[in-house]
Order: sequence, then C-alpha cells, then structure tokens
Amino acid sequence: MPSRLADLIRKARRLAAERDRLIEAMAAEWTLALRGQPLSPADLDERRFGELLYTGGQPDPDLLIRTSGEMRVSNFLLWQIAYAEIYVTDTLWPDFRRRHLFEAVLAYQKRERRYGGISPGVREPVARRSAHSARREFAEGRSR
Repeated sequence: MPSRLADLIRKARRLAAERDRLIEAMAAEWTLALRGQPLSPADLDERRFGELLYTGGQPDPDLLIRTSGEMRVSNFLLWQIAYAEIYVTDTLWPDFRRRHLFEAVLAYQKRERRYGGISPGVREPVARRSAHSARREFAEGRSR
C-alpha cells in the first residue's frame, strides 16, 4: 500500500475516534444540562440514553399515526419510534375520529413486526439491487 494512502487511512481513523469522543462528550453535557445528573460518556449506553429522554420510563410506541398525508415524522419522537410501525392517513388531525383510529389499528394488526430484521423470502428493494440484476429481471418479466 502506498505510504500516502496508509497515512490517509490512519488520519481518517484518528478523526473518526475523535468524532466519537466528541459525540460522547456532547451527549454527556446534554444530559447534565437537561437532568442535572452527573454522567460520564462511559455511562451512556442505549438504555441510559432512553431513560434520559422526556419519555423515559414509558414504553416506546408500537404505532405512529401520521395525519394529513405527510410522509415525514418531523423530528417527533425520533429515538422512541425506531421500531414503530408508521400509519399515514390523509385525514387532518382536527377531523381524526374514532373510526380513523380503528382503521389505523386494523392496518397495524395486519403488519408483520420485524423490529429491524427482514423476513425470509423478502427480496431486497430495487434501489439495493444492482442495475444488471434489475435489467435481467425486467427482461425476464419478473420486475417489480
């Protein structure tokens, strides 16, 4: 490996380690500011971070209902909805009624919860397949 490339790789690794330490320090400072609790970066893990959020101690939601047809979550409960199912309805929030809630719950009940995993037999999305395999499937009449 050329020495210049090796130097660049070493520099990238050093910068990544510094970035990780900076993120840990910022998270610790954030928790101190919010909760007034002393916390070192080594004490901050996924569980502890979740406890420090304003929803700490409450279970994460299983279903997020997004009204008005918006296809974004607008920074709402980003940490907590990591594994939530998202239901989008064109109904505006002021018009959202019990029947809309029932529709959302029924749609939720039909979903397969995978918590980040994939089911056997699920094909990867077109965007992740190579252009060659997508063209081949199209030519064979198997395109999605």
